[in-house]
Amino acid sequence: MSVKQEIELIEVFVHVPGLRDSTAVRVDATKTGNDLLSALRAQGIQVADGQDVILIEDTDHEVALDGQLSKSGVHHHTHVQVHRCHRIETQVAFNGATRSNDFSPAATVKKVTVWAAKSFGLSPVDAAEHCLQISQTMDRPDDDTHLGSLTSGGDCRVLFDLVPKSRVEG
Repeated sequence: MSVKQEIELIEVFVHVPGLRDSTAVRVDATKTGNDLLSALRAQGIQVADGQDVILIEDTDHEVALDGQLSKSGVHHHTHVQVHRCHRIETQVAFNGATRSNDFSPAATVKKVTVWAAKSFGLSPVDAAEHCLQISQTMDRPDDDTHLGSLTSGGDCRVLFDLVPKSRVEG
């Protein structure tokens, strides 16, 4: 007598370096992290065998490449970051000072903004009026953008400026 194994298809939103938007991947929850990487490759997304780490959004939790997705915390509509770096060196400049911290590639811009505002001692009102902008650009990534998506290749560093959301001229 054979035991019938049920397939539990889940949709996972995968973020990768250099792409701001996630890629939706449908995969069996009983498959492994390596199977998720294979599914990404099948969709034309470049990921390296054995060199990438899979991290759950806004956590330091690494998904086991050889472990079952559902047992590693990956469920329907989970956002994950696939990256070569385990940590992203993040620097934020504000009013002539710079603060540094290492974050997971799966950390969102919002998480870094909250940290930066506290690090520079901004009041909650002042913090709400500021956002992160990539240094030497006018690029202000959305709050839900993963740090790892702002890097390219094997780069493990992001530089930001903490800037006012808008200026009133008059």
